[in-house]
Amino acid sequence: MMGGGGFASLFFNFSRLVVKKYIDKNHYEIRNDNYLNMNSILKYDLIISSMVLEHLNEDDLNKYFSKSLELLSDNGVLISFVPAWMDYWGIEDEIAGHFKRYTFNCFENIATQMSYSIIKCDGLTFPISNLLFPVSNYLVKRAESSKLKLSKQEQTVLSSNRKILMKTDFPSIFNLLLNEFTMYPFHLLQKLFSKNKKSMIIYCEMKKALHNK
Repeated sequence: MMGGGGFASLFFNFSRLVVKKYIDKNHYEIRNDNYLNMNSILKYDLIISSMVLEHLNEDDLNKYFSKSLELLSDNGVLISFVPAWMDYWGIEDEIAGHFKRYTFNCFENIATQMSYSIIKCDGLTFPISNLLFPVSNYLVKRAESSKLKLSKQEQTVLSSNRKILMKTDFPSIFNLLLNEFTMYPFHLLQKLFSKNKKSMIIYCEMKKALHNK
């Protein structure tokens, strides 16, 4: 989350290992805590959840959007990144403690029910992620299938610190192939398909509805 003027930042993560890794290397505050339990008199200009909402059941999801509505400043923006399209439910969802994958309609319903207004809602990574989906499933199954035995809470904690060869981690030589220059054409391609309902990731910006300001 980012406070007034964009200078004060606060981050939450369930994993103690992740918090320990970053807490001494950055100037922002990071907590090994549950955002849903946060109490603050401060209002925030920007609240971001990146690959978090899919880990919440319906009750906690409602609490998340209620809490964010409470903490947002009048002109604040709530940004969400989520995995999308249930047709692409796979081993990665099963081992990471996910409850669901989202659609554009999910955010339209959330906005209506929780008194938000949608600023922008786009699909990301189509069609590249879709084409690579079978390869991703194979790599995750090979590296992390043992996590299927864990509880969703345990899976969620571990999901923020994953290392999978050729998926999240690559040999340094791959920097020649995977960099901002070589990937730029794919960035342009995904923008052409930003409204495709089969996008595997959704990016959504919301703000308080006018009657809530």
